[in-house]
Amino acid sequence: MSAWQPIVQWSEQQRIPLRYFQILLKQLLLQLQSTATCGRLPDLHEIMRDRVYAVILGHPTAWSDTYVHNLREAVLASKIVNQAEQVMVIDQAIAPLFSLIHSHKPLQDNTLIINIGAETTDLLLAKVNNGIIGRSNLSSRGLDYAGLSLNQDIVVQLLYPHWRSLANPDRDACDLDRLLMPAPGDPAPGLRADLQKALISSPVGLELLNAAEQLKLDLSTHLDLDQWITTIRDRPLMVWRRELESQVIQPFLQHLNRALNDLLSNSGTIADEVMSVWKLGGTTNLPSLSRWLEQKMPNAEIASLPPSTVASGLATAPTYRYLLNISRQQYSDYFLLQEICRLNLQSAITPNQLMQQLQNRGVNSKSCRDRILTILQGDLPTGLFPWQEQEQSLFLSDPTLSSDLFTGRLFELESDGTYQPNWRKFQALRAYLKAILGTMQQSLSEPLVFPEFARSIAG
Repeated sequence: MSAWQPIVQWSEQQRIPLRYFQILLKQLLLQLQSTATCGRLPDLHEIMRDRVYAVILGHPTAWSDTYVHNLREAVLASKIVNQAEQVMVIDQAIAPLFSLIHSHKPLQDNTLIINIGAETTDLLLAKVNNGIIGRSNLSSRGLDYAGLSLNQDIVVQLLYPHWRSLANPDRDACDLDRLLMPAPGDPAPGLRADLQKALISSPVGLELLNAAEQLKLDLSTHLDLDQWITTIRDRPLMVWRRELESQVIQPFLQHLNRALNDLLSNSGTIADEVMSVWKLGGTTNLPSLSRWLEQKMPNAEIASLPPSTVASGLATAPTYRYLLNISRQQYSDYFLLQEICRLNLQSAITPNQLMQQLQNRGVNSKSCRDRILTILQGDLPTGLFPWQEQEQSLFLSDPTLSSDLFTGRLFELESDGTYQPNWRKFQALRAYLKAILGTMQQSLSEPLVFPEFARSIAG
């Protein structure tokens, strides 16, 4: 197995090793140690340097363990803490709820929290029973569409067509016409990766993205503004508010509405039963989104939360361990895959037999049965091979990898309901996992056992 590392085709002109992004995160964390300030903690620098017991990070709803694993690796590389068990990465959709509970905000029955960030939109529904919330009363959904995707759609639907009709194509190179464009409001990660790469490869593309962000901000804060005007390369562009709402915002709301309907349906709730809505993120200030929330949930009180809500919620998360899925933290998809590889299976096996063998190795297979079955049925962890994901055009594949790694499924379903291990694929996968994990500080030899953060802090 070679020492090759995944390469990102960041722009048309620039290639960057994927590990570089982890290094940047490490540097950001190191800067935090020396520059972070907090009025309530005048000795914060000393705390960050010598007394940090745990780090809690958030990840977008339904994002893969590959992302979580790399976040934890960056924290360990920064030396803020020394052990993987000191880094907990939780679904960021729940973080605002922790902040609300910690600040003693009253929670009504069926509380919805909607967070529209830069990359993702997170929805959390909390079914409160006489002020009591349990983990089984929480449901979350994620949508890989948010502020940056809105900016792309503003460029594609509004700014670029106007600019293209005025521009000199020989002088102003920003040719998006060669691309297959994502439909407005559609996450379409592969198409959006190609679009973003094209935009940031061109000075004009970067100007258009900046203009889109400013347009969104101005029409969110100046409610009396019906038209917006800017200049790109000495060419005036004008956008009407009604164009923004009909061509960009409404398609987004349709996708958001489907995600919300799915969340409500799966939790046995109807929109009229939602009594409170908390929203955060600059995009939630768009008037059309506020109107949609009022129409969708007519009985709900709607209020905004400050930008610091997610961070403060993550900081208080150890206090509410009973609301966290700890077993999901302990047994990552990579740990489960590694454990299955270590079984060295030679013959067909039933699902129950696989569960029992893992149980014999000390794995609480009952708590992660669904994810074990997912691997058994042929689905490997998302992001294990970046160049095979929807954003595959961003990544260059390793030409030295064995074809056995990509041939067939890990298990083949037999006619009698058993699963036959693919020996060659297992052999190649073991070597691949050894290569990528061998350079990391985290170990998959044991499940993560998180300490009782809250007890330690209280003590």
